[in-house]
Amino acid sequence: MERFLLKLNLRNIFHRMKKISNYIIFIVLISFFSSCSPQTKLAREFVNKSNSYSVMLIQPEFIYKKNLNTNIVDSLGITDVKLRDSILWEQSDFIKKIDDSLLIANYSLGFITELKNYNIKVYDENESAKFLSLDSNAWMVNIAQIQVEEEKYEYRDETEYYSYIYYHDHILNAVNINSWFEVSMINSNDQKPNVY
Repeated sequence: MERFLLKLNLRNIFHRMKKISNYIIFIVLISFFSSCSPQTKLAREFVNKSNSYSVMLIQPEFIYKKNLNTNIVDSLGITDVKLRDSILWEQSDFIKKIDDSLLIANYSLGFITELKNYNIKVYDENESAKFLSLDSNAWMVNIAQIQVEEEKYEYRDETEYYSYIYYHDHILNAVNINSWFEVSMINSNDQKPNVY
């Protein structure tokens, strides 16, 4: 009986020690995470109080479109530039259906949304007087050119079954969008725009 009570007592002590160690670990973790809180708060205050950037976005008037699928024109031997462009335009699957103003509006909207995600104040061309009166961290971004290209390329899909290779060649249509930007800082000594 004494032995049984001793076992029970040891179990009880072990169980209490386990609870106490869990409490100690919990207290240590809480103190560790609360010690990080002042640094996080300080970092947030710095970001919120730091000088904000302002950008004026200038949109292009139109989009350059090019059909790179010249196989038909090349096989016919057409050398007249205007006739060649007309045939390529009519043979295109995508670029002849693109509305310039709609694509520019959607492109600019996405660009503005991403700038605002970084807490950058965005001005459009109608707010140029207000924008030019800013004294620091003001940048002008000119979307100098947007080019849409249509092309077809070959893609081989293949797989191997029991050491035999099976494949099928696909002709895929691709639409590429290329953009050029001119970026310059307002009220800066360096008046040369950077092109990206």
